[in-house]
Amino acid sequence: MTNLVSDPLLAPGEQFHCLHPILLPSLTTPSRPSEFCDRGRTVTITASLLENSVDRTGESTFAVLGDDSAQIVRWGRVMLRPGPWPERALAENTLSTADKLIYSLPRDSSNSTTYGDKP
Repeated sequence: MTNLVSDPLLAPGEQFHCLHPILLPSLTTPSRPSEFCDRGRTVTITASLLENSVDRTGESTFAVLGDDSAQIVRWGRVMLRPGPWPERALAENTLSTADKLIYSLPRDSSNSTTYGDKP
């Protein structure tokens, strides 16, 4: 298990983005146990988000952030990447070939769903 306190990717204020639609621990509303995140959404990590991300076995949803292999084992594909959505890298065409394939998919995919008032 990743030590949430010492992992620099998981410090409050750090960001990650979603490569595919995913259900995550509640990001904004404490009364809601989870929240749907669309592809392309950038999330800023907070202390409460980290606290809500730990399951009954003590494992955090975000323990696999930054570890593509572990995400493939857990979810069957890479779902999250550290940092904000790479708008600038996409615009400047500076991504690796593998990342170009990942980020070339449309942000609003057909299996995307809106949740509440969030697109």
